[in-house]
This record gives sequence, C-alpha cells and structure tokens, in this order.
Amino acid sequence: MKNKEILQINQIDPGNSGQIGQLADLYADVFAGPPWNEVTKCADTGSFYGSDTTVGSPCPDCQTPLLEAYPREETIRYILGELGKSNPIGLLAFVNNELAGFSWGYQTDVNSLAMSKWKTPKMQEAVKSLLVDYGVTDKLFYGSETGVDPKFQGKGLGKKLVTARLNRIISSNERYALVRTNVNSPMYGIINGSWIKGGMDGFTQILGPVADTKFWTGEWQQKNTYINMLDSENPERVLFLFDKKRYENIQKQPTPGQLMSAGW
Repeated sequence: MKNKEILQINQIDPGNSGQIGQLADLYADVFAGPPWNEVTKCADTGSFYGSDTTVGSPCPDCQTPLLEAYPREETIRYILGELGKSNPIGLLAFVNNELAGFSWGYQTDVNSLAMSKWKTPKMQEAVKSLLVDYGVTDKLFYGSETGVDPKFQGKGLGKKLVTARLNRIISSNERYALVRTNVNSPMYGIINGSWIKGGMDGFTQILGPVADTKFWTGEWQQKNTYINMLDSENPERVLFLFDKKRYENIQKQPTPGQLMSAGW
C-alpha cells in the first residue's frame, strides 16, 4: 500500500545555512535535467553543456576546460542575492519532509529588469517598450526561479508552487508580475494550460513563440507563430505578464455551472 504524500509549502529561511545548502544542491539537480541539460559550463563563453560532457573535459566549441554548471558555493551566493532583493517571495515545497521544489521572485522596475536580464541594447529597449505598451511603467514582480526535483515531477507540484507565489502577489499591492521562460519549459504549460489541464488566470503571453498540445498525447508542439516578436538573444524565450486587475475581472465572471443554474 502506497504511503500518502504530505505536501508542505514553506517560506525559504535565508538564515538557515543547511536549508540554503540543500536548495543549492536541488537547484543544480533540476537544471542538469531536461529541458535545460545544464551540467557543465564553458569559462570563456558561459555556454552550458549536457550530460555527455564532464568537468575538466575540453569545451566542444573552444577547447577550454569545462567547469561545473552550478558550483555549490556560487549557487548559494546567487540564491541569497536573489532573496536579498526588494520584497522577495521565496518558497520551498516539502513532500513527506523531503525538499522537493522551490519558487522565488522579487520586486523590481522595468528599467532594472531589462538591463539585468538582457545583454544587448536592442533587446533591453524592446522589452522596456513592450512592457510600457502593456501598461507597466514602473514597479513589477519578477518571478525569477521555479524548479521541482526530477523524482517529484509530473505531479503538479510546480503549478502548486507558482500558485502559492501568485497568491502572495495577489494579496499584496503589486499589480503586475512577469515570468520569463522558454517555450519548451514546463513553466510554459503551467501558465498557458492545455485542453487537458487549465492554465493560470490573469496571465497573458506578450512575447515569443506559441506552442499548443497534441490532442491525443498532450505533448507540447511549437507552432510557427509568435506573440509581438521573437527575442533575438534567445528565439525560444517567452514572456508572460500577470495583471491583477485582469485576474480580478476574470474571477467576477460566472462559471459555466452558475450560468446553467441561472437558465442560460
């Protein structure tokens, strides 16, 4: 008989060094798997390589010895830096007291976000202009990272983490939140939804390629269409914008069950 899985979602404690160390290890494990496959990294170019490479072996492109993709101490510093930003929300998921997933983000502004997350002036200006077109002129919440331990994937844990983070945003004074992901990432399916599973209310895709699910298998398949433009730094990149006012308007709309009971 299978033991019942007990899920707990708690706040990250930046002062708990043991917890942060575990989180750093999980972060590396998550991004070593598909679709990211970030196992090693080139010191010269910053490019990542998959499990067919090893630390110390020559870079396939420039022959520089490869480094570990996410060294523990470096990853710890990155996580603490993220959690030290303005109004952070940091969450951990535990299944039967075992660390199973994470999700965090922080408040930023349009200019800071564009300058820190895009490298080229062309894309920095394009992203700023795009956000202004959608009404975001100053502050917004940036959903930075979400990941689930490979052995707990496929159980809806990622969506529960993102929902818990979003609920905290909804209860705050923040109106907008941005998620940056790739079209082949699990996050695309979590937010966009499919004919099998519903997406998340209040989000609009504002940049990047569009994907849909195959009717019989539920697998994601990229279409030959995109929203507004493609990111010249990463053509698979997608931006989703959450608008709390749009979310609240959706919540006010009657459900199909309510319409049927009203005689529609």
